[in-house]
Amino acid sequence: MKNTTHDCQTLRQVRATLMVVGLLFVSQARADPRYEEVIASSAWKTFVKLAQDNYVSPFDVHALEASCKNRLQSVDTSVKERPIENCIRAAIESFGGSSAYISSKEMAQKSPENVSRMAGVGLEMKAHEGGEGYVEIVSPIAGSPAHRAGLKPGDLVYSINGVLTRSLTLAQAAAALRGEAGTSLTLLVVRHGSKAPLGFVMTREPIAPLASVRARPVSPGTAYLRVGRFRDTTPNEVIAAISKLRPADRIALNNLVLDLRSCYGGLLNSVVGVAALFVPSETKVLSSKGRRQDANRDFRAVPQDYAGKPWDPVDEPVVSALRSARLVILVDDHTAAGAEAVVQTLREQRKAVVIGQATFGAGTIETILPLEDGAAVRLSTAMMYSPAGHSWDRGGIQPDIQMPAPDNLKFELGDPGTDAGLARAVAFLVAK
Repeated sequence: MKNTTHDCQTLRQVRATLMVVGLLFVSQARADPRYEEVIASSAWKTFVKLAQDNYVSPFDVHALEASCKNRLQSVDTSVKERPIENCIRAAIESFGGSSAYISSKEMAQKSPENVSRMAGVGLEMKAHEGGEGYVEIVSPIAGSPAHRAGLKPGDLVYSINGVLTRSLTLAQAAAALRGEAGTSLTLLVVRHGSKAPLGFVMTREPIAPLASVRARPVSPGTAYLRVGRFRDTTPNEVIAAISKLRPADRIALNNLVLDLRSCYGGLLNSVVGVAALFVPSETKVLSSKGRRQDANRDFRAVPQDYAGKPWDPVDEPVVSALRSARLVILVDDHTAAGAEAVVQTLREQRKAVVIGQATFGAGTIETILPLEDGAAVRLSTAMMYSPAGHSWDRGGIQPDIQMPAPDNLKFELGDPGTDAGLARAVAFLVAK
């Protein structure tokens, strides 16, 4: 009996071993060949090496591979993207923040030739952070089809011509808005306070480049300066806008309201260049820290740190006025990245008073790096720090004077009659 029992136990062990081996063979047989092909490809290896060399924080390569495998297992078979594109998108998404994959088609659409030929409806947009996958409208361009149709800052684009935006990247959503002049475009938009999505039908038009700066006098000795985005031309636009406000007798500009609400940043050299207009020469504007040696540096108010001298000697009176005027800066929860850098720098170096809501909290520097076949990735390559060493990444910047967010969007930025933030800023400056 003992021998029989022992033989039975041995047989059961053998069967169990065979079952495990069989399951292993089945598992290996079911391994996704697309995943194996991607991981072995030169395109994937190029991407991983690029990320290892440039991404601001260390990461686990195995986590990127896992995100690739999971994406290939869950992706809709109707999606026409190649497996490598799906995998790189999934890996980039695992980084979070503003990092993104840019396909070769999307890169081609960014070329000056294509941009000049395309028509649109005039929307500045950003990815919404609420987790629903919406695209958020930062601002409609004044006079554009979107502006005339009644779209507002803060509106969430639910679908574009029937395609849900949660299935699109921000770049894909922007591309979907563009097309031939005269063609129709339908948007469904979720608006705060509305029970159901709102429908808007527009006709695409050629959109002139949007000026990043506008200014106006708001009271004697007090001016309003709006910066919507930091482009190469923005420092010059600031000087030109303020120059037009200065009267012939050169009465000093005593007070300035700098409006950075819904400004999500832009080019680093422009951020440094604009900040340099407000502070003495050689003043430290911001610092950057990253994994690459060339990502660790200080930026100062000197021409070589912002790609050339942004003003001529004839503009010196304007620069002197900007450096001496009392400053109030308007911010909201859409003030982000480079705009936050300017806010914190001028708060520390010029004792500017900040009014509004806590800012967005994006403190990274993004760099577009090329991949194979004309594609690219936008990676967070460094962290920004204020002159005093403060970071606003994720935490944002808390205003000195807190104001509630408007309960409706029926106001125009910079309109003293409807813009409560501007009215509060002017009242503060005049009372000083």
